Amino acid sequence: MTETTKRTTKVWAHRGASGYRPENTLEAFELAIRQGADGIELDVHTSADGELIVMHDENVDRVTDGTGLIKDMTLAQLKELKVSTPAEPSGIYHIPTLAEALELMQKILKAQESDKDRELVTLFLTQELWHLLYLHMDSEVLQKKRENTASSQGRTQLMMQYIHQNFRQNLTLEDIAGQAMVSKSTALNLFRRYLHDTPVHYLVKYRLQEAAKLLATTEKKITVISGETGFENMDYFCKTFKKYYGRTPTEYRRKKQMDTDDREWIVQDVV
Repeated sequence: MTETTKRTTKVWAHRGASGYRPENTLEAFELAIRQGADGIELDVHTSADGELIVMHDENVDRVTDGTGLIKDMTLAQLKELKVSTPAEPSGIYHIPTLAEALELMQKILKAQESDKDRELVTLFLTQELWHLLYLHMDSEVLQKKRENTASSQGRTQLMMQYIHQNFRQNLTLEDIAGQAMVSKSTALNLFRRYLHDTPVHYLVKYRLQEAAKLLATTEKKITVISGETGFENMDYFCKTFKKYYGRTPTEYRRKKQMDTDDREWIVQDVV
């Protein structure tokens, strides 16, 4: 083998480091990159709700604890399955989406390389891959994905509206998911996809925003405001409020009153 051949030969990891980790999993891809692979070969299928799923076979029978065709299963259903391998039958691995696999690869490469040109090339190749997938995807699948996206956004809006109307009550994740007639895991996925948040954390933030309005516009006691905005524990309310706004409820109210007094003084001075 010549020196030139050595420099041009590339090593591609087939379905990731599939000899050490279950094929086509995030763990297999990460290990392949850390082992020095020049590239990774993976396989993609479309789920029932239009998500791009990384798996070699058309069904999940061979590598997971479930059965069925990928095209007949939703992302939430696929995520509940566990991927195993004869070498690691007890390991807990999950089926990744293409977006998750690409995101992982970008993060690892960015951590390993500080060269800006390498980062730009990686980003360009990722965008080119998405473009090729779009061009070669069946038009019927694309239409179905658009319809599912609209439906998913509608369900998310239903859950948000329910939170806005009932934030004073003791709501649970199950209550919120039930308004859109979806499972708790689907509710979590929808909020993360569109709001980059969880339903419960979104609820807490909305309660804090409503509490802040009452602190700034009323003379109600803080204990009353805490109860009226859905916080059953006063200490938890004060601690969470300070973490979110950087001030205690009392400090926040005082600051708002000072701002109002300053504005009134300026108006009087001008007049």
